Amino acid sequence: LPALSARHPGSLQYAGAPSRQSLAPLAPDVPGRDPLAPPPPLASTLEWLAGASFVLFALALPIATSPMYIAAGIWGAFTVLVWLRGRGGPVVTPVGLPALGWLAAMGLATLTSLNRAVSAASLGKGLIPFVSGVAAWHGGRARWGPRAVAALCVAGCVASLIGTWHFVATGGRFPARAIGLTGSWMTFGLQLMLVMSLALGIAIANRRHAWRSLALTTVLLCLPGLATSFTRAAWLGLVAALAVLLGIRRPRWLLGLALAAALAWIALPGDLGERLRSAFDPAHVSNRERVLMWDAGVRAFRDHPWTGVGLQNLTTLLRGYLDPAATEHPAHVHDSYLHVAVATGIVGLAAFLVLCGALVWNAVGGAPDLRRAHGIGPGVRLGVAAGTVGFLVAALFDHPFGDEQLLFLLYTLAGLAWAARRWS
Repeated sequence: LPALSARHPGSLQYAGAPSRQSLAPLAPDVPGRDPLAPPPPLASTLEWLAGASFVLFALALPIATSPMYIAAGIWGAFTVLVWLRGRGGPVVTPVGLPALGWLAAMGLATLTSLNRAVSAASLGKGLIPFVSGVAAWHGGRARWGPRAVAALCVAGCVASLIGTWHFVATGGRFPARAIGLTGSWMTFGLQLMLVMSLALGIAIANRRHAWRSLALTTVLLCLPGLATSFTRAAWLGLVAALAVLLGIRRPRWLLGLALAAALAWIALPGDLGERLRSAFDPAHVSNRERVLMWDAGVRAFRDHPWTGVGLQNLTTLLRGYLDPAATEHPAHVHDSYLHVAVATGIVGLAAFLVLCGALVWNAVGGAPDLRRAHGIGPGVRLGVAAGTVGFLVAALFDHPFGDEQLLFLLYTLAGLAWAARRWS
């Protein structure tokens, strides 16, 4: 047949039939395969399973650690199988290179650590930022990216309802707190803050009724869980996220946000009001303890300024630096930036700050312009940018960068934001 076709180019075509050359541009350009041949059934099945498991992973992220890791294992296995068949690979995002620098700084801190074995066991956290590249590859396929976003919103609502119900069932008064299924009010509060920021971005930038309804429902159902977590860092993070959202899309509304925050500070009743007003009260017992932790962390940093003490639980180390009046003996200093400085020194802190900047740029950088663009893509980018800033603000008062469940959620959102630049 090839010889006959070469001698008589038109002999194998009936009149009016399109040539293979004319159809080739319509087919996907996959090296090593006939562009007109359908994908092998196994490859198609694996791709579907990889995409579906990505949505399952997104659904598990705001719920609990065990389901998240199980879903991550399934997602990772199917994704690797797809890649091994030459059907794709991780996407290079703005987070990738800074993540390598941060991993190198963690490795250097481990080599000079006070306890190398313990520090080496924590190096795995340095690999979590690379989840953003995997999530960006899945999110780049329009079939799965928006579904993962919807799954995150639904899971956030479920987690909030569970947490609120548990709070009411245990008395409905502080010091009882909503913790969802995470076991930690800090994790629970910051998860809901990130999901609410995502939903608010979609609600502001999207004109489609279905997406806007889902986003507004998510905000309304997540708000009680965030409030009853009594996590002040998450509350401050949400205010920062709202400031970013309004600063980009509705600058004139920033004054209204400031007035609303002031009114809440003055007039919010009950336990919520007392907890909010305690955030900046230097005489409050938890604030005094936090200041003592920060002082101990600064003194530990001064003794190990360049590469830090290594990646380890700081409870034993801080005992030698804490004021005798301190009653708490934490594993960290309730400030991610100071904790990173103590653990990895100036070298690690510089790498970490670059990574933080890359997370924000990952969401806001590139076209289309977030100030005017509409649609699910700009909405996701806007919401992730706001949530990331809120997360960085919360890290001033706690150590969310030490929480693996929060890190998986943060970097998955980063990957979706990068992929969303191409969503229609």
